[in-house]
This record gives sequence, structure tokens and C-alpha cells, in this order.
Amino acid sequence: MRARRAGAYQERSERLPHPLLCRGRNLDGTGRLLVSAFYTVLAFRAEKPGHPEPGFYGRFGANITTTQENLFGEWDGTSIAVASANQDLAVVATVVNGLFSTNDGGATWTKATIAPRDPQSGSLVRVRFAPGSATRVYYIVGGGFGLSRSDDGGRSFQRVFAAPLGGLAIDPGNPDVIYLGTFAGGGGLFKSADGGTKVTSLGVSGNFATISIDTHTRAIYAGNRAGGVLRSNDGGATWSDASTGLPSGSEVLAVEADPNVPSRAYAWIHGGGLFSTANAGASWIAEDTGESLRRSGIEAGRAAMAVDPVKRGRVYLGNSGVLQIDTLGDE
Repeated sequence: MRARRAGAYQERSERLPHPLLCRGRNLDGTGRLLVSAFYTVLAFRAEKPGHPEPGFYGRFGANITTTQENLFGEWDGTSIAVASANQDLAVVATVVNGLFSTNDGGATWTKATIAPRDPQSGSLVRVRFAPGSATRVYYIVGGGFGLSRSDDGGRSFQRVFAAPLGGLAIDPGNPDVIYLGTFAGGGGLFKSADGGTKVTSLGVSGNFATISIDTHTRAIYAGNRAGGVLRSNDGGATWSDASTGLPSGSEVLAVEADPNVPSRAYAWIHGGGLFSTANAGASWIAEDTGESLRRSGIEAGRAAMAVDPVKRGRVYLGNSGVLQIDTLGDE
């Protein structure tokens, strides 16, 4: 039974127009998957929740490329965020052309302003709406620009913390409480209780490009670029190793808690494939060592993972397309 589930992956982008190099991904309040992509119209959204069948993606970001100035010569999307409180409100980040927001489901887009300056963001970008909020958006950029915050749904951002960041997680019950991880430089893990105005080190060194919070248990998972997962059960005050069963010394590309199943989480490992835990990180097992392993050699910082809020155990991965893995089979 394990082998059957481990092989239950499907390519979910073969009918999307143009070759895709998919980066960020998110799900709206109804469970429809959104994907940002290189070399194309920036963002696509599945037309159905739970089952984004091939060919059934709408060109969510197409109007950005036809109405906004192209400073780069091509349109490359790096991250996308959708407000869970309003499925028509979204923000899309690009490599160089800036950030754009829509409040009408992609019909019209507005370029965001960023103070003190608009960074040349590159590909290491995270943009996230706070859970349940239609106004609070966080935006982090690697390379030292750091963390910016929007309080108007993504129309304007103000930088609040400068550091080479890679990991970002927002408390599901409080939009002001965030957890951050440095992508480079060894600065480790940080926490803010006031939306990033004051950021405090959590006393953990290293580099963490991925952080996730279990909405059921409030356990926090942080994936180390040097290998392994750390877990905190007390809001980041203390951390313990939660890596039993994971390959030693292999970068954690992405870690995500399952919104449907308490204490269940997933880790995508460089050179290892997709792993899962059913006991809050006490132990991990390999879910897929096929396609997820073959794609795990992608450049660090560009991996993306989303866990379906409709279908239990369904995980979306990727780069070079959208990979769907049903870890619980037909359950």
C-alpha cells in the first residue's frame, strides 16, 4: 500500500500554455491552486478546487503583461499570494518588473510602491497574506533587502527589517506575529509580535528557507538549508530536532503542515524526494522517491510546496511544472 501511494503523483501543467518554470504557489479560500511561472503570463489559477485537472487553469495574471510596463524583456513570476478572506484579492511578485496587486480577480492590476526603494528582487521571494486578512501582506526578498509589510492589500509596502531572508510563516490567529529565517549568513530564526517593526532573534543559528505552522497544534516547523527540521511547541521560545527518518545533511527545500490532519507535515528534501510525518516530526517516512526526487535538484530558494485544504494528503510541488502527489491515496 505504501508503494502505491508513493507512486501516486501526477503532472498537473502539461496543458498550460508555454513551457513553464513554476515558482511560487498558493491556494485561495475555495481551495483553487494558483501558480506563478517564468516565461509566460505570470500566474495561473485552477478553475476547480481540489482537482486542478490539466488544461483547466485560467490565465489569472495575463492582464499584467498587457497593461503594465515590461522593464525586463520578459515576464517571470516568482511568488503569488491570495487573501483567504477574498479570493479576488491577490499579489504577484516578479523577478525585476515589481509587485502587482488585483482586487477583481485579475481583471485589472496595479503596480505596488515599495519604500524605501523597489528592490531588484531576483527569484528568492516570498509574498504572503496574513490568514483571514484582506489587508496585511508580507513580502521578503533574499540578498539583504529583507522584510516589507503592506497594510492596504498589497498596493504599497514599507520595509521594516533588513536581512537576507528566506523563510516566512504567519501565525494563523494573529497577523502581527511572524516567524522569519535567514537564507544566508547564518543569522537563524527570528520572531516579531508587531508585524515586523521589532524583530527578535530566537537564538537559533543557521539558515532556514522554509517555515510552517500547524494550524491545529500551533507547532512550528523550520527547514534547515544544512539539513534537518527543527520544531517548536511554545511559539519559538525553544526548539528541538525533528529530523528522524530524513536524509542527513540534505537541504530542506520546503516544509509544510497539513491543514486537514493535525500533526501531519511534509518535507521536500534536496536529493531525497518527498517525506511525511504523522506524529509532528517525531519520525518521517519517504512518500515519493520518484519524480519528487528527480526534481529535488533544483536551485535552492526556488522550490515551492502547497498542501491542498480540500483533499486530505494532497501535496503540490515544484519547479518545471506542477507536480501533484496524493500521499494518502484515494482516502
